[in-house]
Amino acid sequence: MTRSIAKTSKSLLLKIIVGILILPFLFWGMGDIFRGGNQNIVATIDKEKIHSQEFVNFLNRLNLSDQEIIEIKNGTLIQKILSEYIGKKIIDLEIDYYNIVISDKSLKEIIVNDETFFKDGKFSRTEYEKFLISNNITAPILENNILEQEKKRQLLSYLSDGVIIPDFLTEYEFNKKNQIKRIKYIDLDNMYKNKKFSEDEIIETYEKNKKFYIEKKKNFLVSEITPKNLGYENNETQYFKKLDEIENNVLDGKNLKMITDENKLPIENINNFAPSDVANQNTKDKKELYSKLISFDNEKETQFLKIGEKFFVVELNKININQKKITDKEVRDSILSQLNLVYKLQSNTDIAKKINENNKNFLEDFSKKNNLQIKDLELSSSKNQNIFDKNVLKRIFEIRDSEIALITDNSFKKNFIVFSLNTKFMKIDSKIPNYEKLKATTKLNTAQQIFNLYDKNLNKKYNIEVNQKVLDRIKNSF
Repeated sequence: MTRSIAKTSKSLLLKIIVGILILPFLFWGMGDIFRGGNQNIVATIDKEKIHSQEFVNFLNRLNLSDQEIIEIKNGTLIQKILSEYIGKKIIDLEIDYYNIVISDKSLKEIIVNDETFFKDGKFSRTEYEKFLISNNITAPILENNILEQEKKRQLLSYLSDGVIIPDFLTEYEFNKKNQIKRIKYIDLDNMYKNKKFSEDEIIETYEKNKKFYIEKKKNFLVSEITPKNLGYENNETQYFKKLDEIENNVLDGKNLKMITDENKLPIENINNFAPSDVANQNTKDKKELYSKLISFDNEKETQFLKIGEKFFVVELNKININQKKITDKEVRDSILSQLNLVYKLQSNTDIAKKINENNKNFLEDFSKKNNLQIKDLELSSSKNQNIFDKNVLKRIFEIRDSEIALITDNSFKKNFIVFSLNTKFMKIDSKIPNYEKLKATTKLNTAQQIFNLYDKNLNKKYNIEVNQKVLDRIKNSF
């Protein structure tokens, strides 16, 4: 329903309604909460229980795409969805705690003032009815949704709307994006990429991590179930009845051979399967089938699969494990990357320690000792440049003048020692273009900090436990 609202709505209200739906997931932190418990309870929030059927109903209402269903089966998407659902439930508990209530009169005011339902500049009952019909929803469902989201909006407003932003915060926000900084820096790339590792180091790393350098090739038995294969080309009712019977047989533990012998079904072999084979399939159904094969981990594991409009019984017949050799280029490259990363981390730790010792001549001394060039550069926060990526650049502009810092990107591919010589700030004036927008951005950032504090408080306030076994059972039902 919310998807259709998002597509149709042009008014501020309904955009808020849709947007506010995702807020709990954005600032709700799950933490380490996955544990065991009652087989019919997927999660508990203090004494409030989330029954497995309740969560399944929520999943069904999401109208998940085929790709999302694959991601649920093969990955952690279901945990993210449960995280969102728990966040939603906690916000509901908070709404009750703060006794936020929307009267029928207020609900009516919200609806009749929404421009989505306007005609000739005023509310039209006809437009309202047309909206319901075109989105295939009833008035109670829409009105209940508006009620829920208006309560959430009021909760968030209670937390942040009363904040008064002092001028110095707006100026600080302005200065972050409007400054010119002159720096000296050393790019550590040459030092790191030219590092040579001995054969003994490579062999030692290989031996320690040998179990990671294996290749699994899987052999599958696949039987496609069609009306023709079952002999029900002209009897659709019997065909689907037989499908249900075969699915139940798989759930009851029958293997593929038993099922194919009983129903005289053909068997296809898929040998030496690897995850990379998925991309090589030339049809959508084949790709989806091969994607499902990735999740099979146990020999003789048998599953009943629906792929598009086709049905299959699939069994993992055998897993062939091949130990990759140290001479394998892929293995050797992986080892060298691992050794290089360890070297970077150790070197960066040592550099950061020496910087903290307040050595004023550190930049010059380090440059001479390692034969690395010191470069001089003037940076403007309002102009793009290609030396530093966005995150590195942001941290450079946070360095105070006369301070030195080690700055890296998130993957440690780019590493710099940076010294801030001087910084020039532009003057801010309330008459400059976009001043009000800047002030709104500052308020939004402040509100986000409030939400983060609120989030931490919620983590302490509510005791949350998730039953991993039940969640896995729901995941495996897809």
